[in-house]
Amino acid sequence: MYKSAFLGCGGRARAHASAYRFVKGGKIGAICDMNEELLNKFGDDFDVSARYTDFDEMLEKKNRIYFTLSLHQFCVVLINVSAIR
Repeated sequence: MYKSAFLGCGGRARAHASAYRFVKGGKIGAICDMNEELLNKFGDDFDVSARYTDFDEMLEKKNRIYFTLSLHQFCVVLINVSAIR
């Protein structure tokens, strides 16, 4: 099984999540967004119970993250992840 965590629950993440259902053995294991309304709507729509508003907390508990970010946002996250690891 491929469990992935999504960082960001906006429109781009929804498109990826819709496509991710076709990944054989794929499952969205966790989601993270600072906007609790987006987080809960996404979680309800895609049946994800592990929900985080804090990226660092999610990183501590999950080891595979699926990014749906702009290039600038990705660079910022990459720097943060590198500092943690």
